[in-house]
This record gives sequence, structure tokens and C-alpha cells, in this order.
Amino acid sequence: MKKNVIAIMLLFAMLLTACGGTSEEGGSVAESSAESSEAEAAVADYTVIKDGEAVYTVIRSAELSKDAADLVLAFNGRVKEATGKYLKVVNDADKKGEATPETPCEILVGDTNRRESADAKAALEPYTYAIKFVEGKVVIVGYNNSLLCDALEYFCANYLTDDKVEKSEGYLKLLHTEDCASVSGAASFAELIGSAPSLDSEAKQVYTVPRPDDEIKTVQGGCLVGKYFYQAFLKKDTASDEENNIVRIVKYDTEAREVEKESADLPLNHANDITYNSKLDTLVVVHNNPNRTHISFVDPDTLEITATKKIEHKIYCIDYNASTDTYVIGLSGGQSFRILDADFKSVSEEFQPTEQTSGYTTQGCACDDNYIYFVLYNKNVITVYNWQGEFVTLITLNVGAIEPENISIAGDTLYVGCAGSGCRVFEVSPIAP
Repeated sequence: MKKNVIAIMLLFAMLLTACGGTSEEGGSVAESSAESSEAEAAVADYTVIKDGEAVYTVIRSAELSKDAADLVLAFNGRVKEATGKYLKVVNDADKKGEATPETPCEILVGDTNRRESADAKAALEPYTYAIKFVEGKVVIVGYNNSLLCDALEYFCANYLTDDKVEKSEGYLKLLHTEDCASVSGAASFAELIGSAPSLDSEAKQVYTVPRPDDEIKTVQGGCLVGKYFYQAFLKKDTASDEENNIVRIVKYDTEAREVEKESADLPLNHANDITYNSKLDTLVVVHNNPNRTHISFVDPDTLEITATKKIEHKIYCIDYNASTDTYVIGLSGGQSFRILDADFKSVSEEFQPTEQTSGYTTQGCACDDNYIYFVLYNKNVITVYNWQGEFVTLITLNVGAIEPENISIAGDTLYVGCAGSGCRVFEVSPIAP
């Protein structure tokens, strides 16, 4: 009996389908199929508006800058002018963080939560933007907000002109749907840094390295090594002039977003800066106050001190350059600096700083094959010099009123660790003048 009921139900379903039965929404299956085919056709040929109705929706990142948001409005105004119809513009997530429901026909602007945006952003070369057409979706991304604005302007100038669209009242179809190969906002990171005596920047917080506890919480030296961020936290002992500070180093996995290891208490005084010597596979930590000539070597896996060395200079910061097997050091008592060899012997004169940052508080340093970068406090900035000690540019560091403590560079990206509830690490992108 049960088998007969199932057979009858299957037969009834087949008859419904053949006769154009009812869909879950109440329309006929045939009608639903026709609507689906029409939507698929619109996706295939990038018809943005049809029969006076918007087919596409603009999905923008909830973190879109005001400048980029204004350009989205300008773009939508051009659509309205051409067709008499605006496109719907919504954020990729609501105020509770819930993702906006996905549809086949979307124009994605910025770092949205859609897979297509993430894939396009991951494929970008530093300081570039791109426009891509992916299975019916239009994807517009930039390395930073400034370059995203450039991408939006490029889209309007090269994809919405009369010769690139088919349009009429209530109708708009994109005829030009070729990807825009990554367009560079600057020939290279090095050229961008050297392009003006002052640069603005965008800073985006990417993760927070948690402090060991509520007492060992003061953020000091830190550096990024591959996927790991090594951050020193301390509990200050003012009675001993910081001789007896409690210092712990936290090894943080930036991919897994979790602490991999925390050191025992280490005698590192103020632990003002950390670098990594890839040749020796060791962290090098600057003690600073009160032992300003002391550095310690720390195993990056065990987080144990393997040796402590006294050098000839009083220093507050240090970074290692693997290409030349040399160190750059910031000299205590000001912003002057030197280059040292692998044995910590001077191989340069004492370079003098720019007068623009006179009186600023010194923090950490970083370097690459082209430049040396110092992060400063009071007015949060990054000063940049070449390896001949010549001033290159002053980068405004837009992290708000919080105090930057250390700086790292990985490829063409600057990272700045700042004091907070833990170490708040920002990705800093200089902006072309």
C-alpha cells in the first residue's frame, strides 16, 4: 500500500510539471522557468536595466569611504540620466553584520563580502585597481580607498560612454565587458614613496595581538616575520628605572588569528624594538632604558633569550636588512641614525634627521632595500630616508589619537603596531599625491 501511494505521488508530480503546475511561490512551474531563463539571459549579456526595471543592484562594502560612496552616487546619477531609472544601492551587510542576500545580477564595489570581490582583491598587485566581469557580476576593487575611487572613475569613463552601452528610456546594456587589467596607481611602491616630500595614507586595522594579562599590558617593540607577529608587552617598574620591568613576548599567528606562544618573563628592560635576523634565525630586541647599549637575541620558536650583547651605541630602535646583512639603528637622545654591519660596527656616518619632526617621540624603525622608515608619536607620522641618510618623505599616519609603537614592512606593505587593549596592528597604505 505504501509503495502504491509513493508511485501515485510521483506520477502526480510528473503531470504537474508537464502541465505547468505550481511553484512554491504560487506561480506555475513553466512561468518560474521562464523567469529564470530571462534572469540568466540578463546575466549573460549584462543588461543593467530592462523594461524600466533595474535588473542589477549595486552592492557596496559597508566600510566604503565617503569619497568612494559619493562616486557610487555619481555613477548612479549617470544611469538615471541615461535611462530614467536609478539602480538600488545597498551595503553588503546590515547594521547587525548580517550579509545582504546575494543575487545573480550585482555590481560589487570595494571589499564586499562576496567571493568575487575577495578573489579580485587577492589578485591585485600593490597600488593597483581592477574591474572584472565574473559570471554576470561586475566587480570593482582597489588596493586602497583612493585607488578604488580611481577604479570607479575609470569605470564611468570607459564602460558607460555612449559607444560602450546600448541605452534608451528604461533600458541599459553594457556592451564593453572586458576585464580591465590591473591599472597601477604608481609605477612601484618605491616610486610612490619617492614621489613627493609629504604623503597622506590610509590605515586599516587588520588584527589585534592580545596582551598577556591585565598587568603585563604596555605595548612596546614588535615586528612581523612571515605570518607571525612578535609583540613585547611589559609591566613597568618605575622604582628600578625599568631595570626590573616584567616583559613577555607574544607570538601571534596572523592567519589563524590566535596566539601560538607566549614567553616566560624576560629581562629585556623597556623592550623598545624588535627585528628578525633571517641569516641567524633570531629575534633581536633593543633593551633601551636603562641599558641603552644592550640588545638580546631571542629564539623565535622557544621565545627564550639565547644571548645578550653590549654594543658601542646607545639605541632605541633597530631593523635588519637581509640583502646587505646590515642593521639600521636609531640613536638614543634624538632622531639621528646609523648603519651597522653584522657585527654591530658602524659602516656609516651619523645621519641627521629632518627638522620637520623636531621634538616628536621616537618609537620603532623598519627598512627595505630602498628606504628606512621611522614611526614617530605626538603627531603620528612615518619619516622616510634613503640609505645615504637623505630625507625622502613624511607620511601622515592616520590611526587616530592612539600611540604607534613599532613598524614593519612586508613586501610593499607597511604595518604599524599601536597601543590599545592589546597591540592594534594597522596596514598602512601611502596615497599618491
